[in-house]
Amino acid sequence: MWTCASPAPPGPPPTANPTSPSTSASPIATAPTCANATSPTSPNCDPKEIAAIELALRFKEDLAALGSLDKVRLSQGLSVGAVWTAFQTARRLGIEQALGSGFPAQLALWQVLARVLEQGSRLSAVRLAQVHAACDVLGMQRGFDENDLYSNLTWLSAHQEAIEKRLFLKRLGQRKPELFLYDVTTLAA
Repeated sequence: MWTCASPAPPGPPPTANPTSPSTSASPIATAPTCANATSPTSPNCDPKEIAAIELALRFKEDLAALGSLDKVRLSQGLSVGAVWTAFQTARRLGIEQALGSGFPAQLALWQVLARVLEQGSRLSAVRLAQVHAACDVLGMQRGFDENDLYSNLTWLSAHQEAIEKRLFLKRLGQRKPELFLYDVTTLAA
């Protein structure tokens, strides 16, 4: 089963309080405090930061001389944009509210969003969730696999009428519809 936990970024986890510049392990977190200091000898400036700034200033015309990026390891996180856009659209259309709350509703919503993003099987929807921020955007607390999605179809079938009524009321309220569309296609024998 795939889990919703995002892989941890490389390196040790940050342990310092970001509001405390003197104990922060990240120079990025402390740079604004040090940069805003009135003097480089300010108590808010870590001596290592001062040395790094001085070194960068000495080589400001040729920063490449300081070293290469060969040791820098890049990794790509989960994709957010497509899931977020589809999720916000589903919210505006009332689909999220019509499905209700709880894990089965979240799975049903993911099935809708996965179909919008990419047509495919239940297994492909699980694989899609592994590269998109599905759990983060939908607020899922645990992972799922294709068996969960197939079981979710049973849940959807059992709740279909109530979901359709909620969607209908969201769209029309108490007004009567002026146009009915029917699927009249049949299979030729």
